[in-house]
Amino acid sequence: MHATLHSRVSSALPALSGVATQAFTWTAPFETLAARFAHLPGTVVLRSGGQLDCAHYNLMGVFPWLTLRGRPGRVHLTVDGNETRLDDGCLAVLRAVLAGLRLPPGSWPPPV
Repeated sequence: MHATLHSRVSSALPALSGVATQAFTWTAPFETLAARFAHLPGTVVLRSGGQLDCAHYNLMGVFPWLTLRGRPGRVHLTVDGNETRLDDGCLAVLRAVLAGLRLPPGSWPPPV
């Protein structure tokens, strides 16, 4: 990853001090909860399945503060509504974003 891409991405990212998580109780099926947010832009649902002990976890993200949209050679990084256009490869931009948001060792949240 070349320095100019890293500096352009870093300047668009906020400084993170940690990750906040919050547990809540929902008694209806996960699909019912996900359906309530499906119409909102940026909603992501990851469903698990299978027989493994970790297969009963579903994840949902709503109201994203960071989005990446792209095609080869052109990526749009949006952070808190401010868009930056990057004429670089999608994976290079993703690597730069992940590097820019890396938390120091020991400051990671507990597993979900």
